[in-house]
Amino acid sequence: MSLMKKENAEALVKHLMEKLRIQSLNLDDIMCYYTSKSLMAPMLLAIKRSPIIGSPPKEEKDTDDDMPECACKVYFQWEDVIGSIMEHPDKVHYLEQTCPDCGGKMLQIDFWSPYFMWHAHCGRSGPMVLCPECPRQIAFSLTIMN
Repeated sequence: MSLMKKENAEALVKHLMEKLRIQSLNLDDIMCYYTSKSLMAPMLLAIKRSPIIGSPPKEEKDTDDDMPECACKVYFQWEDVIGSIMEHPDKVHYLEQTCPDCGGKMLQIDFWSPYFMWHAHCGRSGPMVLCPECPRQIAFSLTIMN
């Protein structure tokens, strides 16, 4: 079990964002959303993700937010997972097990809901296993709930 350093967490997150095709957001936007205590945080993130008003519509296949199908079946939205990885890089480690679908090395993270979720009394926390190669959320075990 090897723990992750902050710079390795950033590389992992960039890799995940590329695989998830969510490059329209930058890491600063995600962390601002994740660490906000405002209940408006999800709305502000949605505005950042939306296309610019007045711009021509993209072709359906041209969007960078078209996630792979396996990444759509989730316990929590990917922005929350990415925020957890960046906020707690010392609690991210690679497992010996490989992904049953792609054979990539799986990760275990200590997932924490964004701050605004805890502020609204609906936060969740627990270990989550994911494959950064597919990408997919494989397992989650709820250990704390408010």
